[in-house]
This record gives sequence, structure tokens and C-alpha cells, in this order.
Amino acid sequence: MKKVIFISATLTAANFACFSQPLKIGDKCPDLEFSNVLYYKTNTIKLSQFKARLIVLDYWDCKCVPCIESFQKIDSLQKQFQGTVQFIAINRQSYDSTKRFFALRKNIKLPQIPFITGDSILLRMFQVKAVPTHIWIDSTLTVRFITDGSYATSSNILSFLNNKPLDFYQL
Repeated sequence: MKKVIFISATLTAANFACFSQPLKIGDKCPDLEFSNVLYYKTNTIKLSQFKARLIVLDYWDCKCVPCIESFQKIDSLQKQFQGTVQFIAINRQSYDSTKRFFALRKNIKLPQIPFITGDSILLRMFQVKAVPTHIWIDSTLTVRFITDGSYATSSNILSFLNNKPLDFYQL
């Protein structure tokens, strides 16, 4: 039993050490597998499984009204750029808490995107301190922008996809 506890503690410490320095612009995002995924065809995902030219990690919280209000815009952008852009919603609330939250609020129109719930790994990797925060990741899993949700617009996404320079306020 002591051996198992020691190994578990070692793995936890190693995972924490890997992300003690936050990822920044230009860093490669590790291709981790995430479980507890809602509203997707499977309950696990890896970033590399999306063949999009742009992945936008959308950090949100159940208590963040602007986050929830942006769901309709994100859904529209996801549909407009289907196949070239993939939004992924991420929160720290548990899978069950998130499901309960939406079950009690049937008037919220959910975007047709995966929701990673109960996340602590990505939050630590990017040291997200406020929501909404968007992480823009290119097709090589390189972090391109860390910014607020206001920059997720059709024109900015088109510029990104056409390799035009963008000047976003970085968090």
C-alpha cells in the first residue's frame, strides 16, 4: 500500500511540476487527453483529434454572465467556420455540477461544441485567472493568443486563417 501511495504522490508532483510555468505565446501545447466531456460524441477528447486550423479554448464559469451570454456568438462562429475552427468550452466545475447547471437553465442555448468539465490541468497550464479567457491554438498546437473573449469575431478569425497579422490585448 505504501508503494502505491508513493507512486501516486510522485505522479501528482510530476504533473504539477510540468505546469508550474504557464504556457505562453509561441509555446507548444501538450496533446493531453481530457475526460468528463459534455455535449460531444465521446466523453474524452485530445486536441490533436481536431483537424481545425484554429482551436479556441473558451474558459468560462457557471457564475460568469458574459461567458454564458457569449454562447450564442460562439455557436454562430462554430457553424460559420465548421471544419476550420473548433471551439472547446472549459470550466472547473465538475461534470455533474455542469450538467445540473444546464438542466436547471433550459433557456440557455448551448453552442454545438465540446465542454470539458472539472478541468484543472488546462487552468494550471495557462494560469487562467479570469473568465472569459480565450486561448487561440494553431493546427500545430502552438499557442498563438491568450486573450479575452471579445476578440472571437468573424473578421478576426478570417484574418487568422488568412495569416494576416492580428494585434490582440494579451492576458
